[in-house]
Amino acid sequence: MQGMFGSRRDFLMRVGQAGGSGAAFAAMQAMGLHAALAAHRAIQMIAERMQSEKLIQPKKKLTAA
Repeated sequence: MQGMFGSRRDFLMRVGQAGGSGAAFAAMQAMGLHAALAAHRAIQMIAERMQSEKLIQPKKKLTAA
């Protein structure tokens, strides 16, 4: 992104200077540069899938005493 603001880093630094760390964090997420949001969505999808599927318990092995 070599445009009006230079690099992405320059852009994010300017956003941070103008709006603080929260604004810079939101800009990183909007640009797809911060993986926390994607990881959170993946965890939510896995949890929803686990709730919707029936989990099959393995049979207990019989052991000779």
